[in-house]
Amino acid sequence: MSHRLLYLVPLVVITLAACAPAAPGGSSTDQGRSVAVDQSRTLRIVARVEAPSFAEPGGASKVAIPLRMSTAGLAAKDSSETPYPVLAETLPQLNTDTWKVFPDGKMETTYRLRPGLTWHDGRPLTADDFAFALRAYKVESRWVTSPSGDERKSAPFMDEIVAMDPQTVVIRWARAYPGATDLAFQPMPRHVLETWLDQDDPDAYYSQDYWTAGYVGAGPYRLARWERNAFMEGTAFEGYALGRPKIDRIVLTFSDRPPTTVARLLADDIDMAVDRAIEFQEASTLRQEWAARTQGRFLLSPIQLRYVQVQARPVYADPQALLDVRARRALLHSIDRPSLAEAMVDDRAMAADTMVPPVVGYYAAADRAITKYPYDVRRTEQLMAELGFAKAADGILVSPSAGRFSPELGGLSEGQEAQDTTIVADYLKRAGIDARLNLIPAAMRSGPQADEMTATFPALNTNNNSLNPPMLALEKFTSATIGTPTNNWRGTNKMGWSTPEYDRLANAFTATLDSKEGDALMVQMLIMASNELPALPLYFNFSVAAHVGSLHGPEAASPSSTLYYNIHQWEWR
Repeated sequence: MSHRLLYLVPLVVITLAACAPAAPGGSSTDQGRSVAVDQSRTLRIVARVEAPSFAEPGGASKVAIPLRMSTAGLAAKDSSETPYPVLAETLPQLNTDTWKVFPDGKMETTYRLRPGLTWHDGRPLTADDFAFALRAYKVESRWVTSPSGDERKSAPFMDEIVAMDPQTVVIRWARAYPGATDLAFQPMPRHVLETWLDQDDPDAYYSQDYWTAGYVGAGPYRLARWERNAFMEGTAFEGYALGRPKIDRIVLTFSDRPPTTVARLLADDIDMAVDRAIEFQEASTLRQEWAARTQGRFLLSPIQLRYVQVQARPVYADPQALLDVRARRALLHSIDRPSLAEAMVDDRAMAADTMVPPVVGYYAAADRAITKYPYDVRRTEQLMAELGFAKAADGILVSPSAGRFSPELGGLSEGQEAQDTTIVADYLKRAGIDARLNLIPAAMRSGPQADEMTATFPALNTNNNSLNPPMLALEKFTSATIGTPTNNWRGTNKMGWSTPEYDRLANAFTATLDSKEGDALMVQMLIMASNELPALPLYFNFSVAAHVGSLHGPEAASPSSTLYYNIHQWEWR
C-alpha cells in the first residue's frame, strides 16, 4: 500500500445543501429597525475535487482545498506575501535572541506559542507537538515517495526541535534557512499519533481514523462530518489561535463539472465556487446574470506563468540569430500580449511583463526597473534589421547569409496550450517571422525520452511555470538547473541559458536571511531577465473563485498564500 501525506489538506467543512439546508441570514430590516446579520447562516462552497483522505497518494497535486481551514502552523502569508504569526505570538527577528546564526553556518530560531492553544479535541497544543511533528515527518520521509508541503520541505534542514517549555519552540537548523521568518511548519497531535508512529508500520499508521473522519487539527474550522463522495462539514473552532471564525458553519461539496457548478450558483444552491470548480469560460457566463443579481465577485489568483522558452545552446539553436538578444527582443515586441491575455483568460491585465505576478510585495520596485517590450512590429523590424534581416516580397524577414528567419514554435496539441501557441505563431507571422508551428500530443511530453526532447528543441517552445513560490520562475535560468546528458536532461533550465552574474544573484538570494535583501536580489534578477530575455513572458494563468456579494472577506491569493488564509474573518453582511 502506497501512502503520501497531503499538503493542501481538504479538511474543510461541508455538507450537501440538500442534506442540510442553510439557516437564513443576511442584512435586512424589520419595520425600519436594523437587524444584525446572522452569522449562523451556512457558507456553502463547491470545489472541483474531493481528496480521498488526508493521507492518500496524489491528493496534494490534485486538490487545492483550504490549507488553513482545519490546520494551522507557526506562521502564514497574506495575499500580498507578507508573513504573519498564527500559532506563534511573534515571528523571529534576525540578529536577536529569537534568530541566531552561528559561525559554522547553522542557526537557531525561537518561537513563543500563543497562550492557551488547544487541538480540536480540546487537548492542549504545546511545544512537544512541534518536536513530535519533526520526528513524524522524518519517519514519514522513509514512507512517502515525494513529500510536499512547507513542513516536509523545511524538515530536512532541521537538526532538531526542542520544547524548552510548553510554550517555547526552539528549532536548531543544520544550515541557514531563509524561510524561518514565514515558517508554516505545522504541529502534529502527539497524543493521537505517537503510539502508532512508534510501531514503525506505515499501514497501521495511515489506517487510523485520524486521517479521515477523525481528523484532529488546530485550524479555524473543526471537521464535524465527512460523508464520502457527498460532503464535508466544518464548524467554527472556539479555540482558534487568531480568534473564533465569524461564520459558524461551512459546507463543502464537490463537482468536476463546471456547467453543474454554474447551474448551482444560478439557482442559489451554493454561495461560493473555488479550486477550479469553474473556469474562465464559466466566469464570463456568470458575469452576465449571476454577478449582477447577487453582486457576486470573482477572485483571480495568479498561479502560473505562460511563457516562451528560447533555445540558448549554440549546438541546438536554429536559427542561430536567436542567440543574439536583439532577436529575442524583436520576438517579444511582435506579440500583442494584452490581446493574447484577453483571448485566453478574458483579462488584458494578466499580460506579463516579467516572470512574477503583480501581487508580490516587491513587484512595484521591479516594475519600475525592468525593461519592457510593448507590442510594436516596427520595433521588431528595426531590431532584425540590425541583424541583417529585411522583409522580402512575401513579407518574411530574410538575411543574405542566414536566409529566412524561420524559427520552430513548439507547444502541446491540446486545450489552452494549443490555442495560445497558435495565436503566438500568428503574431510572429504578421511581423515577418516565419514561425513553423509544431504542436505535439501531451503524451509525448512524458516518459524517458521527454526530458531530452524538451531540452533540445531547436528554437521556441511555449510552456507553463509555477509561481509557488515566485523564485521557481527564476530558478530556471541558473547554471545549476540546466538539463544535460549527465543529469539525464532532468534539469528545469530547459533553455540552457545562464550567466555567472545571474548565478551569483541566485546564490546570494538562497543564502540571504534578511527578507528585504532577498526582495532586492529578486528585483535584480528580474531586471537581468528582462534585459537578456532567456524566455519571453506572455500572460498569467489564474485560478477563478466566485462568491455571492453578501460574503465579505475573501481575497485573491498570492502565489505563496491561499484564498483561505483569512477565512476566520469572513462574514455575512
